[in-house]
Amino acid sequence: FTATYAPGRYIGFATDVLVLGLGSGDRCRIVQTAGDMFTGDLCGSLENTEYSSSATIMAAGVILRPGIHGPIQPYARLMGGFGVVQQSFIQTAGVVRTPNGLADAVIYRDDSGTLLSPYYAVVIGATAAAGTGWQLRWELRDSYLALPGITGATRRQGLTPKTTMRGHHLFSFSVGVDIVLQRKRGQRY
Repeated sequence: FTATYAPGRYIGFATDVLVLGLGSGDRCRIVQTAGDMFTGDLCGSLENTEYSSSATIMAAGVILRPGIHGPIQPYARLMGGFGVVQQSFIQTAGVVRTPNGLADAVIYRDDSGTLLSPYYAVVIGATAAAGTGWQLRWELRDSYLALPGITGATRRQGLTPKTTMRGHHLFSFSVGVDIVLQRKRGQRY
């Protein structure tokens, strides 16, 4: 959902409520082992495992327009806000064989809950009139979201790993249909 208010010809204000698709994956490499089956099973179940998640983004910013009159109106937006992420990017678990069958093995537990992360975006796009009260919009967006990441291994299972926030650029292209509300003297929107 995007809303734009343009009180003037060149500068306006914009708000976004977005859902961004996020993905992460586990990788494993055995550096040293005594040949135990537990380590091999665990590393094998982690290797190339991928997860999908999403972040709900709430942002506001300014929209800059060159003031060109014509059928196509280019613009740029600078946005800032925050993202709400409910999936952990720290928790790591795999599967191992036991005498009773397969069992889950948690390597890193993360009970921190919901994460609020800073969000920034640079957007360039254009709109084209599609009729009275309607316009088509297409835009290219570079979204920047900071997410936690593990920076190194621990000596044994169960210890809390060292983590840091890492910035990620997410590029996207969108096409939309806008409802245009214009205020004119003697008329409602």
